This record gives sequence, C-alpha cells and structure tokens, in this order.
Amino acid sequence: MKRLTAILLTLALLSALATGCAEENVTDYAEETDAVGDSSGEETAEEEDDLAGQLMTLLREAGLDVELLEGEARYDALSAALIQVNVGTAAQTVTVYYYADEDAAQAAADCLDESGTVYARESGDGTLFAESASSIGTVRLYRWDNAIVRCEGSNETLLSVLADALGEPFADESESPRETDYETGEWLASLLRLRGYDVEMEGTEQSGSMYLEDSRDVLSLTTGDEVVVLHYADETTAETVSGYFDPNDPSEFDTTGNGDYVAVDYIAPIRLYLWERDIVFYCGRDEAVIAVLDGALGAPFAYNDWTDETVSETATEADVTAQVEELLSQADFQIETTLNGEDNLYRADWVDELTVYPSAEEDDPEGDDAGTDGNLGTVQIFHYADSQRAAEVAGGFDTADPSLFSMETEEDGEAVAMVVDFVAPIRLYLVEDCIVLYCGDSQGVTDTLEVGLGAPFALADE
Repeated sequence: MKRLTAILLTLALLSALATGCAEENVTDYAEETDAVGDSSGEETAEEEDDLAGQLMTLLREAGLDVELLEGEARYDALSAALIQVNVGTAAQTVTVYYYADEDAAQAAADCLDESGTVYARESGDGTLFAESASSIGTVRLYRWDNAIVRCEGSNETLLSVLADALGEPFADESESPRETDYETGEWLASLLRLRGYDVEMEGTEQSGSMYLEDSRDVLSLTTGDEVVVLHYADETTAETVSGYFDPNDPSEFDTTGNGDYVAVDYIAPIRLYLWERDIVFYCGRDEAVIAVLDGALGAPFAYNDWTDETVSETATEADVTAQVEELLSQADFQIETTLNGEDNLYRADWVDELTVYPSAEEDDPEGDDAGTDGNLGTVQIFHYADSQRAAEVAGGFDTADPSLFSMETEEDGEAVAMVVDFVAPIRLYLVEDCIVLYCGDSQGVTDTLEVGLGAPFALADE
C-alpha cells in the first residue's frame, strides 16, 4: 500500500523539543520485570540503562544482527533511538520514542490510529498537527513505560522478541489496513472535527459520473464547504484518472483520456489530491481546511489558485443563473431561459427558470429520460436578498421529502405549510444567495449540477 509523507504545521517545534533531551528522558529499566532483561555487556553503560539498549540485547540473543543509530523524534517525543535489524539483504527497524513520563507517552499513543500510520492531535493554540509517514514495512506500535516502540517489518523472530518483551501491539497495520471504501472519508472527517468543524458524511454509489468513480463520500461542513472523496477500484485506476485533469486548471477534465475535455465552472478554487485508490476534491478557500488536507494527503496534484480579480463573473453570487447556464452549456445541454419569472413558490425576490434539452447531436441520449416535449427537466433559480435569507428558506424544506415546505410568515409568525406535487424527482442546492431546484431525472444534468454546485441539501429520487 502506497504511503505518502505529509507533515502539517510544527516541524520546527518538534526539532526544538528533540534537541538535548535524550539524557533527561531515558527511564532506568534495570528494575523492570523480566520481560526486558539485563544487558549482555556488549552495549555501553548508557545502552544498558535504556529500553533501546535492552531490546538490542534481546534481539542479539535471538540471533539477529542489529546496530544502534540516531533516531528522528516523531509523535511529539523528546528523543528517539533507532535500531536497524539486518535480515539478509533487507533492513527492518525498531524505533524507541521517549517521553517525559508514562502519561505523556500514553497521550501520544491515543493520537495514533488503529493502523499506526496516522498521528493527529490538536495543539494548545487550537492548530492541528497531522502526520502520516512513509514506512519500509508493516507498522506495529507498542507501549512501554515512558516510551512508544515502533516496528517496521515482518520478520518472525523480530516480532516474537518484541511480543515477549513488550506484549501485544496497541496499533497494527496488518490488522487494520486502510483499504475499505469509506475509510479515507472517515479519516479526513475525524481530522476536520479535531480542527473544530462539524462534519456530516454521506457515502453514495455512483453510476455514470463524469469523474468515472465507483463510489464517493461527501463530507459536508457547517461552513457550507464540502470535501468529496472519489473512490476507484484500485490505485492504478485512481492514478490513471488523476492524469485526466489539467494540473494547472482541474476544472478541465478529459472524460475519455483521449482529449475529450469538459470544462466546469466552479464557485471557488479547487484542489485535487491523490491518496492510494482515492481522489480527494476540495472546492473552497478555507485555509484551515486546506491545511488539514495538505498535511494529511500531501501537496495537491492539481489546483487553481484564484485571486479576486481572476474569478469568473459567472461564479459569483451576483449571477448564479449565469453560472448554472454556463455549467449546463459546457456539458453540451441546450437551454431555454426565462428570466424574472412570476412562478414564485418560495418567497424569493425573483426566480429564473431554465428548461434543459439534450445536445442537438443527441436525439435520445443514453441514460437520460426526456419528457414529452424532449426536455430533460427544469432548473429554477430562486434569488434572495442575501445568503442568510436563502439559508433560512432552505431550512423550511423537509430534506427527506422536499415537496414538503413549512415556514413562519413574517407578518404574524404563524407557520405556513404546503405540499407541491412535482412531476419528476427534485434536488435542491444552496448556492450563495440562491436556492437552485432541479426537477427531472436526467443523470447527466444531475452530475453536472453536483460537480458545479456541490451535493444537494435536499432531494427526492421518486
């Protein structure tokens, strides 16, 4: 399984902590139980008194060729000792991370996930530190007094010595590999929650999506931003699809890999990350969210970094209708627009309506169910005074059945409820100061809207 190295925020802090702490932080293990025995005499006096020295003695007694090297202090440790175990032509390692006391070591252990490959904790100033490091072999982590012991390797003799000396690992990559469909989404959601965000995650199976994924997770933040995790069958497929994006402008996507690019207008800058068999997609400007993603996943393989001057006018709150028109037009749909319509069910200042038709070159597009006059449904854009008012109205919809709408009147505070009988499935999107309603069952239109506007806040598929 591919491992990426990503260190977020405070490397300088770790280096400062590591300097000059080895002597003060080593605990005397001479009086511990027989699980870790006395030195064989081959090590120095300093080795005899610390855990790394005693582990070296046990490994040598088991017939393994070992040498002690300088270790890199990670996991907020004060210092570290690295034991290299030479097995044939392969090197496997045991690293001992030392802490001020047992409580500090346990606190660090609590910040490691079940696979032992991800470390994340919140600093005193509220910033997030997240670390996912590369490894030369399967990772196992053990706790002992004021230390964490990390083993990278699978040699049976090595593992047997560690189990006898330290007990069972508290984290084991071989038992908890990060390979399930939705684990990347769950992992990122936990990091974002640690950073203080409320996150809701929804996993869906995909069929016919423009980005060719098998399934996806949508992580919705209360700030309105979304992080989308696209899942593919394997790492090779994910890497292949990542090459279909223009790295300098990932709004351009080659849908076939043969130069058939489709452009999508987004309402904010976008960043794309490749992580194992997933592609992680973020559309937004929140620096804290970007810091979490960069720290956990590494640098994006494709992104655009808009400034206020370069943002497309069709992607601003002043003209959501133009934005939706552009999205659908670039996806080759034909559009008939009615501006400032009077059919206003949901108390908007005004409403625009787009009737969507298949491409002129596709009389009967595969997967789309055209209506009796050949259209693929209607998109209504309800405009409000500001985004707060739009959000208030959005809260009046039943998210499980948005044909139901209830809201207090401004005159007397009485709740007024109504049921609208739609002729096709509906999906509702909240975009800046507008609510966008799509009534239709075209998968192509749905995919285009979701890519450009994000996931709907309410939908009814039947």
